[in-house]
Amino acid sequence: MKNIKFCILLFAAIAASCSTAGAVWDDSTPPEQSAKIYFSDFKPAAYNGTLFDSTDGKVGFGCNYIFTFPAGNVDFSGDIDWSRRGTNSTLIFEHHNAAFSCDLGANEEYLAYVIYKISDDKKSRIWGVNIYNQRPPKNGVPNRDNFIGFIPFDPPVISN
Repeated sequence: MKNIKFCILLFAAIAASCSTAGAVWDDSTPPEQSAKIYFSDFKPAAYNGTLFDSTDGKVGFGCNYIFTFPAGNVDFSGDIDWSRRGTNSTLIFEHHNAAFSCDLGANEEYLAYVIYKISDDKKSRIWGVNIYNQRPPKNGVPNRDNFIGFIPFDPPVISN
């Protein structure tokens, strides 16, 4: 019986932490002129050059943030906090002050998650974000039809 109560409490805590609300940058911007962006493995610290505390946008476990910003061309900078667990090892990559720019459409939702591409010479990883025109999927795999593109960090973030 104790195990059942514990499992119910644990599930309730997880469900409560997986909000999709996040934080709104500017309450005076109407929703139809705003865009919501879900960040994964990226902790935003500046929007169009203005520093801010991203604590209000933190949701769930790990480094996941949700913000609603005015639509248009935007510049983000922040910290990469990427990790992937394998069978026998965990890969971790962290980098401060990574930056990227994108165009957010009005009344749209975007998923931006940190990923790397292998360089043409196959000797290094070029880090950036994959952008999808969708909210995070429940199964963890974004719909390929919603893929907008890979945006490398600028200045480049490279690792071996």
